Amino acid sequence: HDIARSMGADYVLTKCQEGYTAKLPIEFLKISRELILTRKSTGSGVIITATQQSEYSEKRFRRLAFEEMNLVGINPKSSGYQYLADAIVFLAQDKNDHIYKLVAKKNGKADTTVARAMQNAINRAWNTTPPEILQKYYKATIKSDRGVPTITEFIYYYSHKIQTA
Repeated sequence: HDIARSMGADYVLTKCQEGYTAKLPIEFLKISRELILTRKSTGSGVIITATQQSEYSEKRFRRLAFEEMNLVGINPKSSGYQYLADAIVFLAQDKNDHIYKLVAKKNGKADTTVARAMQNAINRAWNTTPPEILQKYYKATIKSDRGVPTITEFIYYYSHKIQTA
């Protein structure tokens, strides 16, 4: 993996990685399709515009955030699911100033509404997902005396995790 990345690979997909399915490469190609079709070739390689790179990164980060939240039991039907994904992606893209305000503005909601929905989604997952699953997929230390991560702990943990994936 290190050699492939040092030679310019942005993404390495192997069959032995956790969560691999036959659909994973297909989904990756669907996400990358626009980028691949619109790239400009030169004699020395491929030029990708900053906008294209940003869109690709956002889609990749969002997909990884969804995968991680699914593993710990965050309900995809809850509004908090989308807000958490937005916050994780914003933070992974280094847009960390006033994260609640960014998510609220993107979704046309009040900051408090967004924060409450995110915490409710986390609380529900921690109350319904078996502890051994949570321990397996959420490795960060929980500083809360309630045994449930705060929104900030959750967002920072997953934004760092998807940045290094």
